[in-house]
Amino acid sequence: MDLILRDIKRVEQIMKDTEHGIVTANYQTGHPHGYISAMYRGELAISKILYAKNESLCELKKQAETYPNALQKSLVNFFMFEAGFSLMFVKANSGTDDKYYIAGHVFRIVSCLNQVLFACNNAYCINEKKAIKLLETFEHKPEKYTEKVNHIFEVLGISLFECYDMTEKLYNEVNEIVSEINNFLNEESSDERKQI
Repeated sequence: MDLILRDIKRVEQIMKDTEHGIVTANYQTGHPHGYISAMYRGELAISKILYAKNESLCELKKQAETYPNALQKSLVNFFMFEAGFSLMFVKANSGTDDKYYIAGHVFRIVSCLNQVLFACNNAYCINEKKAIKLLETFEHKPEKYTEKVNHIFEVLGISLFECYDMTEKLYNEVNEIVSEINNFLNEESSDERKQI
């Protein structure tokens, strides 16, 4: 169990921002992919409030427990772009022996795909630690996701070409999930408009 103390004004601002899909990624010690501002909202959503000076924190928590559509769309778009961009650099450098550089990109790709899959499941990714294990419990995910991610990192030290190939396949699987969810949401939105 972690005891988390947060600046309430900052949390209030993040709550407003994330309602509109505004998210930032910040360098943070202990978070190798960065601290994504939506993590504040996620922490609040899953936390147990031990003390609140007034009802405003409890009201914020209740709001945080609802996953905004704008946040989902923003996280999916932002992190699919970043994953694809990093994948381009893995491909371009697979013929080199710069494993350090490629490992950085592969880590970013997997971290981005994690964020996308959490968003596709209307869940908050509040930490890179144990994220792939938690994803195994979700409905929308590639089959054997944890196994595939771990294998990518095992292959990284052996064959950069194979690492690229496996990473690209995983990226494409996640992209397919995103497409399926977008199609479902578009159909649902169309049905709602027909009822009006």
